[in-house]
Amino acid sequence: MKLPVDSKFLWTTSIILIVIALTVTLVNVIFGTTPATVTGGILGMVAIKLFDKLDFEPSFTFEFGVPVISTPWMYSMIASVFILNGCTIGCDLFCSIWHRLDPSGYPCNIWLFAIAILLDWGSFIMGGYMIGRLFPKKALSLTAIAALFYIATILLDVHSFEGVAAVFERCFHIPKEDMLRDPTTLQNFKIGATFGVACRGFVAFLAARFASRKTTLSEIA
Repeated sequence: MKLPVDSKFLWTTSIILIVIALTVTLVNVIFGTTPATVTGGILGMVAIKLFDKLDFEPSFTFEFGVPVISTPWMYSMIASVFILNGCTIGCDLFCSIWHRLDPSGYPCNIWLFAIAILLDWGSFIMGGYMIGRLFPKKALSLTAIAALFYIATILLDVHSFEGVAAVFERCFHIPKEDMLRDPTTLQNFKIGATFGVACRGFVAFLAARFASRKTTLSEIA
């Protein structure tokens, strides 16, 4: 059985996304989150054009190098951003119920924590799959744009590191203040956060590609 995701596409997109992740991480460590977000946006726009050319039916019409974007396309983009950025609601709901029912054990129970991780990553697979099924002819561009919004949201969240530090303090008894004052720890967190959100976007991207191909092949059949 041949999967709708071909190996050439997989390798090409993987290299592009790794280059973007490394560049954004470097800028984030040296210059901070705002320049990193701007850099990620610029590289993301270039990547979207490349992804669009790799797709089976390009969704942009280019005139003098500038994309012509119609109103329906804007509706599709907004819907995709909401789908991908809201797909974690299942994980958020699970963690909220867990915290309410077991406040003393949250979030240090290894089995429940593993379930939360599966729900988190599974939600991005489902989000990308939904975008691919709903917008098969524009799936790659729309998923890439939605992923950029998600990455920017995480990088600009000033409380994200504090939340992670609180988890380490609760579960591993590492003082939160020490982690917040340690520049090396903060730098490592920035690197991990950048790669983490990039990997989530990549998973959603592959799911969208799979779903869009599946939808198109079923329409042809």
